[in-house]
Amino acid sequence: MQSARRPAERGARRLRVLEARITIATSSLLNSVQDFISEELTWPWPSTEGRSKTHMALPYAVIENGKLVFGYGEPGRFSLELEPINIVELDPRRN
Repeated sequence: MQSARRPAERGARRLRVLEARITIATSSLLNSVQDFISEELTWPWPSTEGRSKTHMALPYAVIENGKLVFGYGEPGRFSLELEPINIVELDPRRN
């Protein structure tokens, strides 16, 4: 029974590592986009409603229910939320 669990545990660990890499890469990309846009506009982008104009919403990326949810702002209070991506669609082996 223990040997049967090991492949499942390895698979679960690989999935956690993949999810972490996806969220880190997404946050990094969002940060780069934000830097570029803010420098071009010469003011913080995107702003957060109800906060000072100098406050900039921070990048946010998390995997929830197999979907990459990302954008700028705080969980549940996005300033800019992008369309979630099903992470299964990111797997090149699925076709």
